[in-house]
Amino acid sequence: MNMEQLFEPFKIGGLTLANRFVFPPIKTAFGTPQGIVTKQHLEFYRQVASNGPGLLILEPVAVTVDGKEHPKQLCIHQPESVNEIKKIVEVIHAENRLVCLHLNHAGAAANPKATGTKPKAPAAITCPTSGQTAEPLGADEIDTIIDGYRDAAQKAVAAGVDILEIQGGQCMDMIATEQEREQIAQEVAGGEPVWWMTPGWVKFRKQVFKGWDKGMANENFPRHSGGAIVLDGIGYLDQYMADDPEEFLEYCDWMGIPMQAYPVSLDRFKMLITEGAKNLAP
Repeated sequence: MNMEQLFEPFKIGGLTLANRFVFPPIKTAFGTPQGIVTKQHLEFYRQVASNGPGLLILEPVAVTVDGKEHPKQLCIHQPESVNEIKKIVEVIHAENRLVCLHLNHAGAAANPKATGTKPKAPAAITCPTSGQTAEPLGADEIDTIIDGYRDAAQKAVAAGVDILEIQGGQCMDMIATEQEREQIAQEVAGGEPVWWMTPGWVKFRKQVFKGWDKGMANENFPRHSGGAIVLDGIGYLDQYMADDPEEFLEYCDWMGIPMQAYPVSLDRFKMLITEGAKNLAP
């Protein structure tokens, strides 16, 4: 590819981007405490879109009230959310640019000042920014968040959004159900508490555990006496161990617990994505 091609129109499926540049999701904190779009939002995105990137990914938008990361984060779970998000969409479309909505649930990073509740996550994870340890989510609570994402996607379509991006920082439940993970933990770790991981947690260790020192690691990992299990549908961990055994052993030493792969299929992940797409169909 030559440099000139970056500035040429580009097709993604049935969509045509004005160019190949993409604006990433940036937390603006321009919203109100109620998650409402402001004039600052409209002017900011208008300026970025004007002769700018072909696709703009909007800032992370909270899908449930307990998933807000900061007090002025935009929301899409409110009754008025469709009309609010549509304001930004119309500003960007007026500049002949496309819009991607970044759907977000902050999990352990949820801000109690914004949510009014303690943060909850798939496991008792300590957020390095706030220093707070999240409470583990129950099965019903996970279902509620999944419903929040589904409703958010439908509202995004109603608002005229072109593309959806889902932030799945901890996607264990998308790969294996809670019951399946309990069976795996029983089989591999004798039912002891397990720290669940996916290959991304291994490959992008520095990003996943950004800000964690050895002290933070000691506060979180050793309580999982069953060790770390990587739900691996692509054979990544075995290749990682073969390619860089010293780095793998250093990773385990830093965690203070052993790490092993558990081969899984990606059938559940495919099914959830397919069902989500069907739910969005008119």
